[in-house]
Amino acid sequence: MISIEELLIEKKINFKSVGSGNFVISCLSPIHEDKNPSMKINGATGMGICFSCGYSCSLYTHFGIIDNLVSAKAHKILLNIDKLRNREITIPKGYVPFPSTFRGISKDTLSKFKAFSHPVLFIDSICFPLYNMAGKLKAIIARDKESNQTRYKIFPAGATLPYFPSKPEPANGTVIIVEGIFDALVPYDKGLKCCVATMGVNQGKDQLTSLVTGLKLVGTTRIVIAYDNDKAGIDASTKLQNRLEKHFPIVEVFDWLDSTGEAIDLKDFGESSKATLSIISEKIFGFDIT
Repeated sequence: MISIEELLIEKKINFKSVGSGNFVISCLSPIHEDKNPSMKINGATGMGICFSCGYSCSLYTHFGIIDNLVSAKAHKILLNIDKLRNREITIPKGYVPFPSTFRGISKDTLSKFKAFSHPVLFIDSICFPLYNMAGKLKAIIARDKESNQTRYKIFPAGATLPYFPSKPEPANGTVIIVEGIFDALVPYDKGLKCCVATMGVNQGKDQLTSLVTGLKLVGTTRIVIAYDNDKAGIDASTKLQNRLEKHFPIVEVFDWLDSTGEAIDLKDFGESSKATLSIISEKIFGFDIT
């Protein structure tokens, strides 16, 4: 989600940083002509109060980023929980941007999601930083490029992985939920940019709350769950469907059949070709959006 500073810049609001990530701006009350800026904005939550007239609001609700105060409060709670349970980290010094394509994914897409390599800490691996909805780096996932050792490594060990990408891009209000990071990256690279990876199929309560809030913030009204095309993946899809139906008006499980009823020969979205994604897109949207 857009940060408070980014939002102020986007809305061309003059601001002054006052420490601890907070800002002071002119009051947003329509009846207060605030010539001497007196509204303090919390840089993490977006909540603001004018110390001159007493007017208070959330920048996220004021500008329609979050549609109601319940969502704003949930967002604030999530930020506090995340801060306590999952500390912010930094990308290790000595990293270098990933220099080439990988698994058919273009260099431009890898660059957009800040893929990198590290000659010491993540040998023979491609690494992706994972950010939460507030734009804080919470984990790094590394995948072996060529070796037969452990396929994925997580740093820090035991970290709770945020969904990916942190700023989903719904298509006509629809988000496709997939399992792993490459199940989202491969479609994105080929034009289907509405896939969100839950980084596994087992979400705790906090993870589910974060996912629901994040998807609502970007205007999601329909969810299609497309975990791996095997019994475990389909069972997990149905389980997640039951958990999400109370939050979204339309929640479907992808049935892995094309429009003619023939099976789509894929293990997961990460194996998709451009042609297969066109079939998937037509099945989900009624036309090809790739």
